[in-house]
Amino acid sequence: MTSSIRSAIVAGLLMLLPAGAGAACVTNQDCNDGNLCTTDICNAGTCSYQNNALPCSDGNACTVGDTCGNGMCGSGSPMSCNDSNPCTDDICDSNLGCLHAANSAACTDSNSCTSNDVCNGEVCVGGNKASGCTACQAVANIPADGGTFVGTTSGTSTLAGSCANTSTAPERVYRWIPENSGPAQIQTCSTSTNFDTVVYLRQGNCTSGSQVACNDDTVGCGVADGSTNASKHGSRINPVLTAGQTYFIVVDGYGGRAGTFRLTVTPPSVCGNNLREGLEECDGSQRSNCTSGQCTAQCTCVPPGTGLPDLTPAISSVSVVFNTTAASGDVAEGCAESTSGVDLMRFSVTSSNVGTRDFALGTTGCPSPCDAHPLEVCANPQFVCSPAEGHNHAHYDNYAKYELLDQSGQALVVGHKQGFCLRDTPSCSNATYTCTNQGISAGCFDIYASTLGCQYLDITGVPSGSYTLRVSVDPFSRIAELSETNNVTSVSVTIPPRAGTTTSTITSATTTTTVPTGACTNATVVPAAGGTFTGTTNGSSTLAGTCGTSGASPEKVFRWTPSRSGTATIRTCGTATKYDTVLYARSGSCTGTQLACNDDTAGCAVSDGSANADHHGSVITPTVTAGQTYFIVVDGYNGKKGNFGLTIIPPP
Repeated sequence: MTSSIRSAIVAGLLMLLPAGAGAACVTNQDCNDGNLCTTDICNAGTCSYQNNALPCSDGNACTVGDTCGNGMCGSGSPMSCNDSNPCTDDICDSNLGCLHAANSAACTDSNSCTSNDVCNGEVCVGGNKASGCTACQAVANIPADGGTFVGTTSGTSTLAGSCANTSTAPERVYRWIPENSGPAQIQTCSTSTNFDTVVYLRQGNCTSGSQVACNDDTVGCGVADGSTNASKHGSRINPVLTAGQTYFIVVDGYGGRAGTFRLTVTPPSVCGNNLREGLEECDGSQRSNCTSGQCTAQCTCVPPGTGLPDLTPAISSVSVVFNTTAASGDVAEGCAESTSGVDLMRFSVTSSNVGTRDFALGTTGCPSPCDAHPLEVCANPQFVCSPAEGHNHAHYDNYAKYELLDQSGQALVVGHKQGFCLRDTPSCSNATYTCTNQGISAGCFDIYASTLGCQYLDITGVPSGSYTLRVSVDPFSRIAELSETNNVTSVSVTIPPRAGTTTSTITSATTTTTVPTGACTNATVVPAAGGTFTGTTNGSSTLAGTCGTSGASPEKVFRWTPSRSGTATIRTCGTATKYDTVLYARSGSCTGTQLACNDDTAGCAVSDGSANADHHGSVITPTVTAGQTYFIVVDGYNGKKGNFGLTIIPPP
């Protein structure tokens, strides 16, 4: 037998043998054990292995400098995700690496003519004009992506627009350099604006630049100035802008008027130019953030065939408790400053999955029992053992953010309960997920009651007054969802005067935060895409609309957060409806402001067996805003009740 034949036979036999110490071999490759952290050696026909110190990866995106040792990959140093921007919160996700999210922290724009500067859109935006400064000296820089900004005009007038009498009103100026060319929209329409505004735009220079656009009143652009013409006293301009050009947005007042305002700046966006701009989810070939890898002609992501979850929060049961106690576990988690003598704003948060697929996190890999390992990171590093009162189990870290904002939009208090055990509420018909196998089924929700540990903000030392309570879910956009526009909700709250030890229920001017009752408690969450739903009204009445005698009829409530703004159509017409309905919609909460109400509509027939069945159905066409939560109430006329079919058609 020749040596070459002998070598071939040996090599063939080696392919059938697993590599291991003492195994036969011809070359080092024959000894490959698949372990990067060992050096594989073939010596005199026998495999041997030596531990090495090569660079490796431990599979955790939050460690750097991982190195082999003792035949295994050892974790290196924690990765620093600090981007040196005070206007972002920075975390490291074990799968995604460094992530950054805009915050609303106090900051300084290094301009002595502005005060109470606030982070907005990852940029420090100058606050109100300081005494002795002109509006142009106190100009505030805003992000290229625009946003919403609150402010106050005060002092004397130094500028004037051409479209109205503004020469006696003070102004507020914002410098803006858009990144894209095209039509933009700038407006003050909002109930947060309390005076008759004038808005104009100058190019190049704050004082002498040419005026690009100017508007005084716009029909349908309402403010809260208490006048009979409040519905049009807001201002809106739609200028065509050039990318990279500097513009100055001036918020002025008509006839000497001044006050607080809410300014919304929407940048240019051209769908179809293969550039993702403004509020676009994608654009042509720029679709890497789409889970399906596909983009529609409207520059929205095509959901994958398997669907996606869609998480949206709701706030309820807000109360303030003065001079109270907090559990030691809450203090350890950083939720409260002390175990006694603290002032707490408690509230419940509901996380609903209104998407088309379960939000599945899976098992946590936490040590057992979790309460014996407080704040220990679990085998799945996205979870931590929470020591807070009433918890002592695994929490999905950085799931939500709680903030108390002042009237300038600055976050005075940021909650430290950022982790949640996400599970299906047992009342869900398809409840699947628990604290050991976490997630929220499509169509289900999870409620964190206000009585639980860390389910509050520590407001000790915060002055009495009016504020905004804001809750954001998935603030770092780690979760692939149908929509990112409905991840934030807020309510107006008031901290009452501290007169001894007091508990006070808080209500909002636009939405109630008291405990929901009756039909409100069992509101059915429906998808952003709407659809047709059937149900039955029974029991006693707890709600009533303004357009029909519905105080004696039971109701069924649906909670809807559309993903598009515009006119929606909501109706009960059809043979599935067996009684004379009354239909109304409310904004913000189940008992909030009524947007629309209808009793009978000609041609909207039902099957109630009456002579007027051809118009006993109800149709409403409210104007809705993307990301805003609405409550649709199916009620009955004068005690009527029964089975119904409800159709919700979102804006096109």
